[in-house]
Amino acid sequence: LLLKQQGLWKTASSGETLFIAREIKEDLAIEIDGGINPLTIGKAVRSGANVIVAGNAIFGKKDRKNAILELKKGF
Repeated sequence: LLLKQQGLWKTASSGETLFIAREIKEDLAIEIDGGINPLTIGKAVRSGANVIVAGNAIFGKKDRKNAILELKKGF
């Protein structure tokens, strides 16, 4: 599931996508991509995502190790 409109970097996340994730979580791998950051990762995990893509939240930072630690604090 793409959490934000494809190709629109740094746009707001979609609450509708999180609703869809909650509805389909069964024995599926649910991947959330787009708009993931320390403030949104917890919502994504609580909605059923078990695979997180956080490209810019990690690779857009100079201190990638700290960026990963900050994401882990979010859930």
